[in-house]
Amino acid sequence: MSEPRKPPRLGNQNKVYDRGFSNPESARLYQDQWPGEPALRKAYEAGEQCDGCAFYARFNADWGLCCFYRSRHYLETVFEHFTCGTFVREGNGPHSFTEDRQQHCRCGGEELAVPRGYPRRREVKLPGAKNPR
Repeated sequence: MSEPRKPPRLGNQNKVYDRGFSNPESARLYQDQWPGEPALRKAYEAGEQCDGCAFYARFNADWGLCCFYRSRHYLETVFEHFTCGTFVREGNGPHSFTEDRQQHCRCGGEELAVPRGYPRRREVKLPGAKNPR
């Protein structure tokens, strides 16, 4: 099996920024609202923004690092409202840094899917214990 191909760099300065884009080309994409890329503009408008991506490592309230090796913005500091074509929806809580939806954060208390053949979780009532529900 071959190694995954990393996307070419667009001019990332490879420095940690927490107050702006580390790649001026990405800043222009955001400022100009992805010219020539209507699908990205539509994804942005639909809320597919970096702060909800499984591969976004937050630095502060506005800026974070793209950690998805398949993204053309890999290892760039990006704005939380930026987006790209490799967005992996996970929500705005902690991020798992995986494409495997079974391992995504269940911040809202969603149950994990139980794999086939795996016994379902059962509630055990201890003698004398009150039922928490």
